[in-house]
Amino acid sequence: MPALEPKVSEKAVGAGLVYGVDTDVLAADIDDAASSEVRRVSLQVFRVLDCAGNARVDVLLTPQGKVLVNEVNTLPGFTSINMYPKLWQGSGLGYTALITRLIELAQERYVGDWGLKTSVV
Repeated sequence: MPALEPKVSEKAVGAGLVYGVDTDVLAADIDDAASSEVRRVSLQVFRVLDCAGNARVDVLLTPQGKVLVNEVNTLPGFTSINMYPKLWQGSGLGYTALITRLIELAQERYVGDWGLKTSVV
């Protein structure tokens, strides 16, 4: 997923980012190296915390290019007004495909964790 950022209207800011206010998502205005670093750090955090399926890693990028992890949301909102599905849609993965992929990941994890285990003694 490319580094993305919300494009929030003044109306949304004035409303305190309340639900129901339209927001758009656009590619973050950063170079490829910074985008790669954001992805690298986000994936590293996801793995270190042993996240599975879906999570949203929110980061801040300093003017010097340092990536600061702000928050890991392991249960991001998933309605049409939430950022998580909008971010994926902005990267080219639509809502239905995203849900399908998350179900596949859950099934893979289940089989890996609870699947038939045999051993020969």
